[in-house]
Amino acid sequence: MEGIRWLSSQEISEVEPHCVGLRGIRVPQTGIVDYKAVAIRYGEKIREAGAEIFLGESVKDMVVNSSGVEVISDHHTWSSKFLVVCAGLQSDRLALSSRCKTDWRSRS
Repeated sequence: MEGIRWLSSQEISEVEPHCVGLRGIRVPQTGIVDYKAVAIRYGEKIREAGAEIFLGESVKDMVVNSSGVEVISDHHTWSSKFLVVCAGLQSDRLALSSRCKTDWRSRS
């Protein structure tokens, strides 16, 4: 990344008037987004492609086999060739429970 620099308290206020701080770091390649709007649009695109989204389920186990993955919750079991997990801080736990090889870890 290029152009990364320290910001003074005054510069923070110039970049983001509602933010106060002693020092800041300016990374020009980043931005602020409306995550709710982004998630809603992703959901629309996923459904348009014929996939399903299940909310409010607590995943108890995942079984990976030659045909894909089986996801088990308290009330349902789903089988799929592909699985996208959007679980925030629970992503580590779900990745490990899938027993898939991964070196990814949540940074939160």
